[in-house]
Amino acid sequence: MKLVDYLETFIHESDGSCSATYHAGDENEFSEILEARDIYPNGYAWEFFFMKLLQKAQPDLLNHSGFDSEAEYFVIFFEEKTRLDEFVDVVGKALPDLKAFEAFVATLDHKEYEAYDMGE
Repeated sequence: MKLVDYLETFIHESDGSCSATYHAGDENEFSEILEARDIYPNGYAWEFFFMKLLQKAQPDLLNHSGFDSEAEYFVIFFEEKTRLDEFVDVVGKALPDLKAFEAFVATLDHKEYEAYDMGE
């Protein structure tokens, strides 16, 4: 499976906003790669990961998004469905397979992750 296949997308009827969710508690080949690099794959670690991916691949999208992650879930939300679709497209194109995911994870600064995870 591709990482993008694990994302669940939602349109929120109440206000028309939309979001993508990743269940961080699910054990899979992607979480195993994070664990191998001493990154505990909780929702906050996935938030850090996706934020870094967007900074590299589509930084403008960060200006149109917000995060609401918890320990078990990564959540990114947008006010427009076109932005959600753009996010899903970026993830799919930037990380088409496990090898690309592993290569991107290898570029992450572990100290920066630790500071982010601790809310610093």
